[in-house]
Amino acid sequence: MARGRRILPHVAVLFLVTALLSVSSPRVFAAEGEGEAVPWREALRINAHERHVESVRFSPDGKRLATISSWRGGTIRVWETAFGERQVSKRFEMATIVLSPDWETILYTTFRYTGGKDKETIELRTFPDGNVLRIMEVENPRVFAFSADGKLLACGGGDGKITLWRVGDGKLLWTVDAHRWYVNCLKFGPRGNVLASGGPDSAVRVWQVSDATLARTLQIDDQVTSLAFTIDGEVLAAGTNGRLKLWYTRNWRILHDRWYGFYFRDLAFSNDAKVLAVCSTTDVRPSVSLRLLRLADLKEMQVPVQEMREAVCIDFSPDGKMLAAGCSDGTVRLFSPTER
Repeated sequence: MARGRRILPHVAVLFLVTALLSVSSPRVFAAEGEGEAVPWREALRINAHERHVESVRFSPDGKRLATISSWRGGTIRVWETAFGERQVSKRFEMATIVLSPDWETILYTTFRYTGGKDKETIELRTFPDGNVLRIMEVENPRVFAFSADGKLLACGGGDGKITLWRVGDGKLLWTVDAHRWYVNCLKFGPRGNVLASGGPDSAVRVWQVSDATLARTLQIDDQVTSLAFTIDGEVLAAGTNGRLKLWYTRNWRILHDRWYGFYFRDLAFSNDAKVLAVCSTTDVRPSVSLRLLRLADLKEMQVPVQEMREAVCIDFSPDGKMLAAGCSDGTVRLFSPTER
């Protein structure tokens, strides 16, 4: 960040010239490729936060990685992916933090209780400068999602409603009653024309972004906990408390439907749509919290990673050559395929 640039108020900015990381001995994902094994190894381990990394996001060029934790106030940190060196650290008091995929906008919220209703103030600011775009107030928000181009913001509420805004001018585009009870997860399609939502009512609903028309209701036998689209939008995946289900979006034919018996916390497709990464948890200890599944047949492509605390969030780099996993112990693990 250049000297003299405006930054977010009440935050600590810290530049490090040394890497705050510990590199472990390589651990292999025994990945079964098409025809031969394609191992993935732990290439780098970053001591990113004191506890519980809630989000990891690669920059559009893949050279940096943003990590977010809400432990003792929200913190976002930016790292050089090649070396694990921290570039900047920004801290917020009592905040939920969301970074847009284009790295242009940061959202953070502060909670307040008013008149028997839970309300949160949402601030949208430019990233990393911190210039205020707008301030909004929302009742009982649970989840947020930006579109891939960062131009739209969706919020899923504890009342089951979805609200959509345009980031550029803050215009409220629509609100819709989406799910019974509450909204668990949201995911925009890669082209920004559809928005998928999941809730506790055993359904995935797909909405037309242009006018909030319900395009499709997809039934699943448990509450939906995570969603992911392939980068071309051809496949939609939904995870529940035990089941993984995939559909072709052209005709909504079921591609895969299987009971795995573990809770799906997060899903991410590689950019070539050959691999689906899964963060999961079970009641069995030690539990396998990070899995790679081959999309062709959804066979597990790996052996468990030892000494890895529960992975809670994942993201593939834009070139698909690196997978970041944020863990409950505050570490971030970076995995890459072994060259043949």
